[in-house]
Amino acid sequence: MKDIMYVLTAAECKSISRAAEILYISQPALSRYISKLERELGLALFERSGEGIRLTDAGVIYVKYAREIMRAKEEMERELKRLCSGRRNISIGTTLNTVYMSIPDMQTAFAGKYPDCRLTFANIRAENIIDGLRKHQYSFAVGPDSAAFEEDISCEKICEEYLLLMAPVCLDLRPYALKKEGCRYPWLDLSRLPELNFILQEETTAIRKQIDRVYEEYGMKSASGMTTSNSVMAIQVAENQMACCFVSEAFFPYITEKSRVRFYCVGKTVQKTNSCILYLKNRSFTPEERFCMSVVRQTMKENYQRITT
Repeated sequence: MKDIMYVLTAAECKSISRAAEILYISQPALSRYISKLERELGLALFERSGEGIRLTDAGVIYVKYAREIMRAKEEMERELKRLCSGRRNISIGTTLNTVYMSIPDMQTAFAGKYPDCRLTFANIRAENIIDGLRKHQYSFAVGPDSAAFEEDISCEKICEEYLLLMAPVCLDLRPYALKKEGCRYPWLDLSRLPELNFILQEETTAIRKQIDRVYEEYGMKSASGMTTSNSVMAIQVAENQMACCFVSEAFFPYITEKSRVRFYCVGKTVQKTNSCILYLKNRSFTPEERFCMSVVRQTMKENYQRITT
């Protein structure tokens, strides 16, 4: 592990002297150690220059697998500590969706089988899921499929939900709405609507990126007088008859008075969003974690059926 630690530190610092400071060894000693390793491998891992060091092609390969080894070592140590303690704690990252509203039911179902295991739920933003999983902050996460194309993340689709325009009843958009085959809600052509007041989620959020894609289909740019960091605030504004917003069906439990709003499908291609269970592909799960995932999976399916009927 010393070989790996020395090479990874040097690669991250791009400087032998800086890496030596972090490793608490002398710069000549670190240089000799890496040179000896390179001779044993028969390949140079670094190119040296007056400006510092950079990885060779062999170095890139070494660092790639060295990081995987470090992740495996950290996971091994974590599992051994859990086994030693005789108690397993499972941390789950979840965005504000139907699962987050059902945590008490999930706790009860899980405790029935594993009463000595504690579940911890962390409310996270969708854009932080991947980083949290890679840093092993969570056993798994629940959220949108924004990580579907990440090579090291598994994305298990559980529910497919409509992205909807949510309009206050004081703003009657029904004359603009059409029936579209296969749609559960009336459909709106955004390019035909009058100018509307909107509250939109911040540009960094997963739902805002989906909203922007809808407008791009029409060659339009999304605009709003208000922005918010989460969909719950947007829902409250729409319920209070102040502006329109966009939400997915996953957020229906946060709507307190459905009679004060109406819902419409949007997009030239009717937009839907996927709620998923996400986890690292190379992660091994304990029986408790696998059972916890099954509880979450079943809860998501049941909630989706309930809120859409």
